[in-house]
Amino acid sequence: MKVVSNQVDANVVELQVEVDASRVEAALQSAYKKVVPQIALPGFRKGKAPRRLVESRFGVEIFYEDAMEILFNETYPEAIEEAGLNPVDQPEVTDINIEKGQPFTFTAKVTVMPEVILGDYKGVSAEKMIVNITDEMVNEEINKIREEHTRLETIEEAAVNGDTVVIDYEGFVDGEAFAGGAAENHLLELGSNSFIPGYEEQLIGTATGDEVDVTVTFPEEYHSEELAGKEAIFKVKVHEVKRKFVPEFNEDFVLEVSEFETEEDFKADILAKLQLNAEQQSEARFRNEVLSKVVEASTIEIPEVMVSQEIDAMTEESSRNLKSYGIEFEQYLQMIGKSLEDHYKDMYPEAEKRVKTDLVLAKIVEVENIELDAEEFEKRIDEMAVAYNQAPEDMRKALVMQPQAYDQLQSGWRKDQAINLIADQAVVIEVEQGHNEEVSPSEDSEA
Repeated sequence: MKVVSNQVDANVVELQVEVDASRVEAALQSAYKKVVPQIALPGFRKGKAPRRLVESRFGVEIFYEDAMEILFNETYPEAIEEAGLNPVDQPEVTDINIEKGQPFTFTAKVTVMPEVILGDYKGVSAEKMIVNITDEMVNEEINKIREEHTRLETIEEAAVNGDTVVIDYEGFVDGEAFAGGAAENHLLELGSNSFIPGYEEQLIGTATGDEVDVTVTFPEEYHSEELAGKEAIFKVKVHEVKRKFVPEFNEDFVLEVSEFETEEDFKADILAKLQLNAEQQSEARFRNEVLSKVVEASTIEIPEVMVSQEIDAMTEESSRNLKSYGIEFEQYLQMIGKSLEDHYKDMYPEAEKRVKTDLVLAKIVEVENIELDAEEFEKRIDEMAVAYNQAPEDMRKALVMQPQAYDQLQSGWRKDQAINLIADQAVVIEVEQGHNEEVSPSEDSEA
């Protein structure tokens, strides 16, 4: 087989391939075996006609289409390997020629992995926030936990704004009850603005056992045309008035919401978790800044198709997430008033950044000759198994059955090591910060 390659664009190589006539004959024979079961000739059972008679009756061209497919599928990968190319998309194939007794030829334009020219990736400087957790921040977190344990308690007082009333109600327009206008034992928080404007305000001051008429006017643009703009009277009976009570921070509260026995131990745990979370956030921001600088300093001419593929992958991920909520992706676009073209345009910058970052990390892996640490990689699989609630051995078996996913996982591990390398060798500029609103402990802080 002869392969001639020519660079026709920054990331496009044209291959001119010539395959020996002997391989054409072998492909024609394979095509004959595929086609002959469908052929019936007089004097022969269906599928048993000799090749020479089939060619005599129908012409050798009857085998060409299948033979070309066989030849291309066999020889294109060989041509790619011989030319030392790393394609990122399917080739554009032209000038395909097949003839019995002659070489098989074709031309393929191949979009290949772009060249990555690394900038400085060692000794990059970036800011790292040093967060000092204050007593005020600890108290704020404790107050959040107290708010999470707010309880509603029945009171014998008149309702005020913010209280919740348990009511029966029935609505009437022009003296007639209307569909959807009645409910029993409904919990309504006064001031929540969840009912028609003016409704909740008229229940302020009511108490258990009260029966009142609430008069309101439906908005002109109400979803029900029959009620839009009309005055309605709701007959309301108040069964209970409930008020929110936020528990005091004391020893009883600590015993209720945590494994600690004293307020001091509980505060110390909150402080430790806030500090750990602050450090993790600070480290993540630092590493992202370092990586961004390394990527920006690198030069790559990214093929358009790689960005499109990344947008497709991001879109597929979004689609799966939306489906878990029972929403189709097309519905989502309609809801936000955007077309698929708008979506692609919006996603382009992030997709381009992801592709460039991935290429830069792959280049650092290559330059630094980062090898897979089998022991560390096995630990990662164990961590994945825990995250997906699977037995580690089941996770390994599943990965072995999906070689592409397994390769991607190994590649991801190497790229993580590349990030570690550039972060470990970066110059840290420490910046003090007294308060960080993003700092919050893990969700199980009260456990």
